[in-house]
Amino acid sequence: MQLDPHPHPNPNPNRTSPTKWERSRRASAEGEGRALRLALAAHGAPETAAHGTPKTAAHRTPEGNTHGTPQAAAQNTPKNAPHGTPETAARANSNTRPPASKPPSPAAPRRPLPPGVRHVLIGLASLAIFAVLLLAAGKDPLRAYADTLVYVFGNVYGFSELFVGMTPLLLTAVAVALPARLGLINVGGEGQLYMGAWLATAGALGFPTLPAWLLLPLMTVLGFAGGAIWAALPGVLRAARLVNETISTLLLNYIAPLIVSFFIFGPWRSSESASYPESPAFVPAARLPTLGGTRINAGLLFGLAALALYSVLMRRTRWGLEMRAIGGNAEASRRLGIPVARHMITAMAVAGGLAGMAGMAEVSAIQGRLVAGLSPGYGFMGFLVAWLAGGSAAGILVMAFLFSVISSVGDILQITQSVPYAVVNLLMAVILFIVLGQRPAGRR
Repeated sequence: MQLDPHPHPNPNPNRTSPTKWERSRRASAEGEGRALRLALAAHGAPETAAHGTPKTAAHRTPEGNTHGTPQAAAQNTPKNAPHGTPETAARANSNTRPPASKPPSPAAPRRPLPPGVRHVLIGLASLAIFAVLLLAAGKDPLRAYADTLVYVFGNVYGFSELFVGMTPLLLTAVAVALPARLGLINVGGEGQLYMGAWLATAGALGFPTLPAWLLLPLMTVLGFAGGAIWAALPGVLRAARLVNETISTLLLNYIAPLIVSFFIFGPWRSSESASYPESPAFVPAARLPTLGGTRINAGLLFGLAALALYSVLMRRTRWGLEMRAIGGNAEASRRLGIPVARHMITAMAVAGGLAGMAGMAEVSAIQGRLVAGLSPGYGFMGFLVAWLAGGSAAGILVMAFLFSVISSVGDILQITQSVPYAVVNLLMAVILFIVLGQRPAGRR
């Protein structure tokens, strides 16, 4: 009996399916051929035979003479060549390779809408969803919007109240947008508003004999100082890397109203109002001037001026450039010599001062005295306005007007359809979710 010097790896000769050894050897050969082609295509080098000698394809041959070319080498390979060599694997892959197809052209990027158009579309979409909520509650949305047009836009007084509501929203929104350029989150607009109103009241009650041209600037400076001091504390803690400004400003919102309550329940309590604690009424010289017979006051000019200065400072000055650089990369800005800590404290103090001016305008022009329920949440609404506007000055103006309309709608619906004022919070939440759905993930 003569032994086969090359035994078949498959002990069963009648078996026609490839064995595991054959499959692994075939896969190895195909991988070698594929790697060889990729390497040649990447480096532009001549192909190399199995033994390492370069093929004659390195030089150009006459047309029709394929001797020594890679094609000839592939065609002249003996049929009984060992199975699985790189040459046979390359020839097999070249025969079964699908024809090259043109890669699909990438889709053109979608152009973003202009900021003004985007904000108007957000408002329309939110009103449409709000109509669905009214229908679910058994109310008539058409009547609700008709009442809004009649009582808010249909008469002078109702329309003027929109600008009255815009005044604190503009100032508190800028108070949020300014430190946001540094990457800081100021959630303390409500507390800063209260502290500005508190210190402005101190000036009105402490100097009642001053003329208006002295007393009003003094109250404005004191209102700015009250909010600035209240916001500078979180700025210092943040610059020293002790406490995050989001936490500190949020917690200070609950302390400021308690300070106001202490004074109107104690040393500043008016003897004329025994049932409801409040401070004495301001003298006429301490009241901000109003427009005609409406409640539109000089505080609106404060808000528009603050918005214009914010836009110019951020886009046209070195201070704004350095703030944007810190917001982009604080560590790199620090290494370039930009005083990051000083910018943080300054931005927080200026932002708090603007919110304090909103409180000064509220007690001087609207209330005429310091009361406990001074703000229905202007600081938190200003945070939403600034966030939804994306820090844009034009966006802040549009969103402040929209939120003022929403507040007026809530007041009207309470009277005409007995709808609770909580529907205003629902509508604001709808707007928030719409903007969240439109913004790409990871955007600040």
